[in-house]
Amino acid sequence: MQKQKTMIQRMTCQVIWLGATVATPALAQTDVITIPSIIPYASEQVGNEAIRSECDWNQQLSRDIVNLSNGVVAATNKNLGEIEGRTLAITVTDVHAVGGGIWSGPKWGKLHGELSHKGKVLASFDMERRGINTPYSVCATLSNIARALSKDIVKWIGENQKSE
Repeated sequence: MQKQKTMIQRMTCQVIWLGATVATPALAQTDVITIPSIIPYASEQVGNEAIRSECDWNQQLSRDIVNLSNGVVAATNKNLGEIEGRTLAITVTDVHAVGGGIWSGPKWGKLHGELSHKGKVLASFDMERRGINTPYSVCATLSNIARALSKDIVKWIGENQKSE
């Protein structure tokens, strides 16, 4: 059963890359890149009130990026405009997760990110992950999507951290 559950978890998300490559370079220890401790929604129209109030997937996303980056990324509660070094402003541009389980249709999260230094945007991305027929609750499915997106973002940082 555990093997089947792990296999299902692996199959729950498919990646749709928009403007990113598939290579997986290791992150080098350079200047720390700061991200928000909770990835904000682009507007009140993104997702719905239940997702915004009941699911912490956007906070988990930030934690997972920091943990996977091996010290390259740090999270802050401060406004990124107040940070001296490099920042990666990430926003949730779309999230769709109605109901739970496999019967309520696909669930997805879309993000936009901009790597900046001293007010200059160095690189940007748009990424999306989808949950496909997941037998989990909405929040659990979004947590799986957050884990997958965090890996994608850390990979992207490795490819773009030296941009200037």
